[in-house]
Amino acid sequence: MENFTKYSKELLAGDVFVHTSIGYVKKDVDFWNNNLNNKTYQIYVHSLSFLSYLTKEYIRTKNKEYLIEGEKLLSRWIASKHQSKFIMHEQPVSARVNNILLFSQYQYPNVIPGNIIDIIEKHIIFLLDEKNYKKNNHGIMMDTALSRTLKYIPNQLKFLEKDIINKVVNRSQEAIDRDFSSQYLHLENSPDYHRLTIRWLFSIEENLNIVQHTLGEKYLEKLNSASNLEGIIAMPNLRYPINGDSSDGTFKGIKIYDDFIDKEAGRVVFQNENRKSQLTFISGYGSKGHKHYDDLSFIFYVDKQILLNDSGKYNYVKKDKIRQHMISPLAHNSLSLYRKNYLLSNLEKDQERIYIDDYFIGEDYKIVKGVNNGYADTSLIRYVVILDDDTLIIFDKFDSQNQNTIAVNFNLGLGVKAKMLSRGQFLVEGIENYILQSHYGKYTSIILNDSEITPCKISNRFNTFESNQRILYRQKTKKGFFLTTLSKEKNEIKILNFDEKNLVINNNNKIYKISF
Repeated sequence: MENFTKYSKELLAGDVFVHTSIGYVKKDVDFWNNNLNNKTYQIYVHSLSFLSYLTKEYIRTKNKEYLIEGEKLLSRWIASKHQSKFIMHEQPVSARVNNILLFSQYQYPNVIPGNIIDIIEKHIIFLLDEKNYKKNNHGIMMDTALSRTLKYIPNQLKFLEKDIINKVVNRSQEAIDRDFSSQYLHLENSPDYHRLTIRWLFSIEENLNIVQHTLGEKYLEKLNSASNLEGIIAMPNLRYPINGDSSDGTFKGIKIYDDFIDKEAGRVVFQNENRKSQLTFISGYGSKGHKHYDDLSFIFYVDKQILLNDSGKYNYVKKDKIRQHMISPLAHNSLSLYRKNYLLSNLEKDQERIYIDDYFIGEDYKIVKGVNNGYADTSLIRYVVILDDDTLIIFDKFDSQNQNTIAVNFNLGLGVKAKMLSRGQFLVEGIENYILQSHYGKYTSIILNDSEITPCKISNRFNTFESNQRILYRQKTKKGFFLTTLSKEKNEIKILNFDEKNLVINNNNKIYKISF
């Protein structure tokens, strides 16, 4: 049974499905004026999604009862004295106008009532107005909604069609130039929004084609290039990494194992096709949208498992303590000042302070260097090296004007467990077992479990989380370094020489000479 069939039958029985993040509300109450301070709730109840699924069920069954029920609810929404400050937020407006248009095509096949026409016109004019337009993914969402109105726009509003086409084409072209890097990665720091904006923009093209218009060959080529990156971004298990505000959606294409470096977006992806491993490193950004305090952090997929993972988005409620943790450095595989966020303010200035400095791809190892000068008094530098057998070497340097506690945090993937073997040395138990070890310095080290004081959480889905473990190293000093290795339990690791510029390491009787 299709979801719209299920939702429609449940609505007739008295339960109105709103959205997966909200669930159901009772049909016989004024649910639009409930939870007025809950932005997520308000956005979705005012989207009037019931008009869409009731109409689809009518199309399937030809049972007019579904349209009659939709008209009753729409009339109640029109007559309601709305108290919500989100009723004309761009997100519900974008959804609502097309839900009303789709419903009207079947409930009013001959003449759409004047009050409905007025509502549709008001919504279209709102979406056209530059004062309401957002120069980010929400702007693309608004233009996607505008382009969809071209399918069903009633004759009384055909005079708006030319304005809709011109606005959608011009703003979408600008968005493609503005929101994607020169390497075609979407700049809002999230695999979710990379694929979502591409899907919206392709949808805009399809809707424009209905009225014999197009975004143009140049822009479609950029979109195709951006779409092709999805095979690189996706992990070997064909799930998307959850860096930034992302969930672990499924990639339905063919995995591509090319390495990827995008300094503008602050992203590096190192991959090994033979070993089916992937390291995603983050340092820097091209937009503050959906950005976490995750610079110098990484995600490591190896041995059919996410051994070291990101936090995910959880939700967008700034005052939520879980959300605050999820975006903090200690929710990531990070180098940071302990329990302190750095400043993300001005994009141009931040790009000079937080960036990918260098990288090297050789036969035996790959290395990336990131810099974070976002703290007022402390400079942080991280080198991440991945050897040809997937051994990781993490070299962290810090230089502070004041005494600070430096934290190196490892966020274990779900199902991965840690045991302390000795000071600074941990057994990391997953599908394969690994040893995490810090080799130098005066530090403390501890395994953390999820609690109110030491949250350890990963969110693969909106508004949900699962508990994990973290391994935390700390040093209180002005200047120093950490040298940490992560290698399979059976490996023998010996540091033969290390002077902060060069490292010679014996890994399972193979000598590696690495320059920092």
